[in-house]
Amino acid sequence: MEIFSKNYKTSSFSLFFLFDNHEGNINHNRKAWLTAINYIKQTKQKRPVMTVLGGDMADCINTKDPRFAPTEISKKYSINDLKDLPQKQMQVVVDDLRPIQDTIECALYGNHEEAFIKHSGTDIFSLMETKLKFKRLGYEGVICLELDHEGDKLPLKIVVSHGTGGGGFLPGYALNTCMKLFEKWVDCDYHIMGHIHKLEARAFDYLTIKDNKLNYVTKWFGVGGTFLETYKEGTRNYFESKKGMLADTGFLELKAIYKGGWNHKLVSHKMQR
Repeated sequence: MEIFSKNYKTSSFSLFFLFDNHEGNINHNRKAWLTAINYIKQTKQKRPVMTVLGGDMADCINTKDPRFAPTEISKKYSINDLKDLPQKQMQVVVDDLRPIQDTIECALYGNHEEAFIKHSGTDIFSLMETKLKFKRLGYEGVICLELDHEGDKLPLKIVVSHGTGGGGFLPGYALNTCMKLFEKWVDCDYHIMGHIHKLEARAFDYLTIKDNKLNYVTKWFGVGGTFLETYKEGTRNYFESKKGMLADTGFLELKAIYKGGWNHKLVSHKMQR
């Protein structure tokens, strides 16, 4: 776990979270992935932008992985690619992210990168880290930002984790999982996780005491979405054996704007399957 900090002098700002891309899986929604990257590219023309990669950028399942299934590999890869499949997948991710490389400040690794490291002894995450030049946070980390508009400063503390949990069957599962993950060990302004392929963003008000008076503090919780579809006609994906709720294609944006004072919120960008 690492802490990343940065200050921005600005009147508007966007922090994007890209989770669970799963490049190389046959159910990967490449159109949605490239649309998200282009959205970030267009946004950085308007205001300062920072991007956080949330793990599982590539599927990273090779022949040594017990989850390996040839029918789940994208058809753009050939049988000759199997000898170094995760490396080839990760290179595609790096090439895709070039248009927004200057916005990528830090990244998490996910359970897919972590599993490949255990099976192969190769740190696949370092390929992306070396070429995109970001700070490695670990499986979870904290981001401390300060936005400054002419001396009016907004400090933001954001905890990010690749996440935990399974598919879930009932509405509310994703947000409940997120809140349970963070409630025992960290208290920030924003609490963001991925892994379960759902897209949620919600604020809760908490009562505190400040200067001997009642004070309300808003805390945000978010689940970061995915670019891997759960069900797709004509394909077989490992999620079908686990069951659970349908995946949500999309990503999160923390957006801050100064208008006589700082306003900030977490926005979910849900995309078409």
